[in-house]
Amino acid sequence: MPWQPPRWPPPRIRLARHADVLVHEALYPAGLASLGLSQALIDHILATHTDVSELGRIAAESDVRTLVAHHLSPGQSTAVSDGTWRRQLRDSARRADFGGRMLLGDDLAHHGVTAHLPHEARPGGR
Repeated sequence: MPWQPPRWPPPRIRLARHADVLVHEALYPAGLASLGLSQALIDHILATHTDVSELGRIAAESDVRTLVAHHLSPGQSTAVSDGTWRRQLRDSARRADFGGRMLLGDDLAHHGVTAHLPHEARPGGR
């Protein structure tokens, strides 16, 4: 049976709903081929990680403002360049009609977040 990307179950979509930032792991399946891994390990990785092509859909269904892809697999820049990761994120967002930000996470990176309070939670209701 051909590999199918895992679907985020509805409870996870609800948990992430309307988040300012969703930090999500990402897998680029085509990058695994060059690593010399056993097929059993590749099958395990494919079954337990989320294909980068699914992140736009997850972000759109969760209605988040920003998705940060992190815990990238494979993480070696010789296997998958930052440019390839960014292109995959951009394509995923476009296919899912996600209009928020898609960022490539990096260890110790800082990304600004602006607080968005609902109207009724603002001081004085303003």
